[in-house]
Amino acid sequence: MSEVSFLFYQDEFDTLGAEATPVLVANLTAEENHELKNTYTNFPVENGKNISDHSKREPLTFSMSVIITGTKTDLIGEFGQVNAPYPTDHQENIDAQKRVIQQAFEDFRSIMDSKEKKLFTVVHSLGFYKNMVIESVSVPRNPDQITYAVFSLRFREIEIASLQLTSSPHIAVKSTGAKQGANKQGQKKVDAGKQSTQNKSLAAKWRDGDIGFMEYMTGGLKAGMPGID
Repeated sequence: MSEVSFLFYQDEFDTLGAEATPVLVANLTAEENHELKNTYTNFPVENGKNISDHSKREPLTFSMSVIITGTKTDLIGEFGQVNAPYPTDHQENIDAQKRVIQQAFEDFRSIMDSKEKKLFTVVHSLGFYKNMVIESVSVPRNPDQITYAVFSLRFREIEIASLQLTSSPHIAVKSTGAKQGANKQGQKKVDAGKQSTQNKSLAAKWRDGDIGFMEYMTGGLKAGMPGID
C-alpha cells in the first residue's frame, strides 16, 4: 500500500513545494468530494445584461477521507515520527498500530483547538488547493477498526483580501474666506444691535444704559417727558 502525502502547511509549501514536510502521511485516500459553488441574485436580470454582474463565487469546500493503518507509515511533522521497528509479537504489533492512530487523532485535535489558525495546502487527485482551513474532522469507529481508522476531513477556502493604499489630495482651506465669513456674521450682529437700539424709547435707552441721564432729560423735555416704559 503506497503512502499519500496530502496535507501541508501553506507557508512551507509556497517556499519548498513538493520538498515541504507534510503534516500528515496516510496509507490511502479513500474518497474525495470537490464542491464549487456560485450564488446568483434573486432579482430579475435585464435583457442583454451580463449575468456575471449578478453572480458571486463562493469559497470552495473540499472533503476527503483518508485511511491510516499504522502499518509501515510514519506520521511526521506535527504528528511526530514512529521510526522504531514494529514488534514481532502479534498483540504488541496491534498496540503499536493503535498508538499511531491515537497520535494522529490527538494531533488533529490539537490543530483544531489551537488559537493560532494556519492555512493549509491540500494535495488531491486533481491537483491542489491553497488557502484552506480545516472545518471539521470526523473519525467514526467500530469494533472491526482495531488497526486502522478512517479520518474524514472537511476543508474550506479562505478568501484573502489585498489592500491597496492610495493617497488622498490635500484640500487647502483659505483662512481669508473664513475670516470674511466671520466678519459678515459679526457685522450682521452689530447692525441688528444698532437697529434694536434705534427702536427703543428714551426711557428704555436710559434704563439700559444706552444714554445718560442728562441726554434722557434733554430728549424728554423735547418729547414731553415720557415715563419709563
